[in-house]
Amino acid sequence: MTSKVISVTQNVADTDADVAVPGYWYTDPNIFNQEREKIWYKSWLFAGRLEKLANPGDYITCKIGDEPIFVIRTHSGKLQAMYNVCPHRGMRIVEGQGKCKHLLCPYHHWTYSLDGQLQGVPYAQECFPGLDKSSIALTKVQVDTWGGFIFVNLDPEAGPLRDYLAGSPEHMEQYSQPWEEMRATHGATFEVPFNWKILLENYIDAYHIPMVHSPTLGGRFEMPGFVGGCMSGMHTLQYYDYLVPRERTYISWLFPNTTILTLDEYVLVWQVNPVNPEFTVIEKFLLQTPAQIEKFPMKSEEIISKQFRMVFEEDIPFCRTLQEQVKSRAYNGNQKLAKGPEDGVLYFRKALLQVMNNT
Repeated sequence: MTSKVISVTQNVADTDADVAVPGYWYTDPNIFNQEREKIWYKSWLFAGRLEKLANPGDYITCKIGDEPIFVIRTHSGKLQAMYNVCPHRGMRIVEGQGKCKHLLCPYHHWTYSLDGQLQGVPYAQECFPGLDKSSIALTKVQVDTWGGFIFVNLDPEAGPLRDYLAGSPEHMEQYSQPWEEMRATHGATFEVPFNWKILLENYIDAYHIPMVHSPTLGGRFEMPGFVGGCMSGMHTLQYYDYLVPRERTYISWLFPNTTILTLDEYVLVWQVNPVNPEFTVIEKFLLQTPAQIEKFPMKSEEIISKQFRMVFEEDIPFCRTLQEQVKSRAYNGNQKLAKGPEDGVLYFRKALLQVMNNT
C-alpha cells in the first residue's frame, strides 16, 4: 500500500545534537512552569469528543494545565468554550459533563446564558445597585473541531486550528473508516510517576517495540523498515506496515500531548496531561464506527486488560527508571537516535525546543 505524500512544513534537524534536551528539563519546576506558559497555554489542545455535545445545553469540562475550561453547545447550535470560572467570586460553574438549560453558579446563584452572558443576580438591587449585567460574562476561549475531536486554545491571538494541525488531517483521512461516524466506546485513566516528555518519547520511539513489547506485540513488526513518517507543522506523522495482512496503521502525534492511532478494529487515542515535573496523567480511549462495533465487538474488561493495561505496563518500568536516570551527571542529552524508528523522538524534540526557545 502506498501512503499519500504529506507536505512537510519544517525541515528536520541535520544532526541529533541540534535537538539535545538536557536531563534537568525532565525534573526542573521552572522548566515545567515555562512549558505551561509557552506550550499548554498557547497550543490547540484536545478537549473532548463532539458526539458528547449533540444538543443545546450539552457540556463537557477539562483542565488545560491549571486552567478549568468547559465547552457547551449553545441554543444557536454553535460550540462555545469558556473558562469555568464565575466572574463574581471565581467558583466553578459546571462539573464533569452533562446538560443544562442555563449556566448557574452553585455558590451565589449568578445565572448565565449558554453563551456565557450574565442574566440574573440574586438580590441585585439591594446588593449590587447599578450593576450592568450586560458588561459581565464568562471569559471565552477559542474552540474548533476536526474529525469529531474538539480542540481549545487559551491564546486569543492563536491562528486557526486547521493551520495548526498542518498535514495531520490529510494523513489520517487515508484510514478506511469515516471519521465523522466515530464514537468513543471504551476508556481508562492511568497515573504515572514520571515526566510527560519521557512518556511521549517512549510512545513515539518505535525502536524499543521488538525488545520491550515482544510478549504482547512480538511478531507483528519487522525492524527496521516497518515504520515511515515525517514532520508536518509541529506534529509527527507516521505509518506502520505489518508482516501479517492488515490495513496500514496511521498515526498522528499531535504536539504537545495527543496521539491518534488507527487499527483495523478501532482507533486508539492517548492524551498526556502533566500534573508536575514528575507526575503525569494519561487518558486512553477507543473510537469505533458502527461497522467496526458490529464486526469487532469488545467487552470493557477485555479492552482494559489487553489493549490498555498490558502494553502500557511493559513500558512503565523503563519510563520510571529513565525518570531517575535523567538526574545523573552522566546523562547525556545529546543522544544518537536510530534513523527511522526513532525519528519521532527527533521530531518531538525539535518541536519542543522550537517552542521553548521562542521568546
